[in-house]
Amino acid sequence: MATCVWSPWMSPWTTRFLGTILRKLHETVPMLQELSLQDFSDASIRENYSLLAGFQALRSLECPVISLPMLRFCAELRNLAEFKLALTMPPTDEYRHVCLRTVRSLRVEASIETILHFLGAVTYPLLTSLDLCLSENVHDWKKFTRHLKAFSIMFAPYQALRTLRIVCRMYGSGDFWLVELVAPLLELRQLEEMAIDTGFVSQHMSLDDDGLHKLASSWPRLRALEIGPEIERGEHEPSILALAAFARFCPNIRSLELPSIVAPSDLGPVPAVCHSLRYLCIFYHHLPKDSNVVARPIQVARFLHKMFPNVARIEDHRIDKRGWMEVNEVWAALRAGEDVKEPEGMS
Repeated sequence: MATCVWSPWMSPWTTRFLGTILRKLHETVPMLQELSLQDFSDASIRENYSLLAGFQALRSLECPVISLPMLRFCAELRNLAEFKLALTMPPTDEYRHVCLRTVRSLRVEASIETILHFLGAVTYPLLTSLDLCLSENVHDWKKFTRHLKAFSIMFAPYQALRTLRIVCRMYGSGDFWLVELVAPLLELRQLEEMAIDTGFVSQHMSLDDDGLHKLASSWPRLRALEIGPEIERGEHEPSILALAAFARFCPNIRSLELPSIVAPSDLGPVPAVCHSLRYLCIFYHHLPKDSNVVARPIQVARFLHKMFPNVARIEDHRIDKRGWMEVNEVWAALRAGEDVKEPEGMS
């Protein structure tokens, strides 16, 4: 697959010679399949529609702020499967005549209102993957949730949608509950991949065991879930006990990434489950407020190994090494078939 990624900030004068660049690409890479025009102006691109039209093998295209004529041009590309675009103005009624008939993966960057207008206007019969990248900071999470409700109503009947990613930046005071924020999306039970990134923010996000249980039970087809990575932890955090919900409700999940997790001093009996999860990542292992170590790392390792025998270790970022390193060491020993015993007085 031939790929060309060109960003004019590398040389400010290149926008004046876009035509020359495209002609050279026609000569050297006539079957170009992936092209990024990020940072070129819409005007310079419009001037070169005829040259762009020659790249009929394009499967992936990234455009800057896009106009209606450019959108119509992209809709005529016969092999376009992945389309990334940005919008600064709400679409007009004329957008309703545009059909992205071959696009399966769509990434839209704009305000949430503009994104909703766009998705309600343009048609996309083969769409399976959608990325919503909010260009404006979210200060009122309740208003944002109402927008997500409108999105959910729009896509609830659209069973082809399998992957949804939301990137936004939350600002404000106090805590907000992640499950309340995304509650409307829980109606999209057909989702197989879900990613939520609310950014590194001044507002804290709370997520507890009940919240993880609700996410797992609402999306039973999940193959991958990512929450994070740069989410500020709130007052409430889930424990590793809540991971059992994914083992129970999501038989096909293979990848699980969470912003934080706590390890209670007493986990109770090891769950009688054996799930096929392969990748477990905690972006920030957080220990209980009254402790700076995992009290019983052997018990924690046994708990996780019993539940997820195909996971080699907890992948981590900015991990508090004390205790969790030992959990991974014990986990490795268990996978190797070693007999690991609790210290006397801890069993």
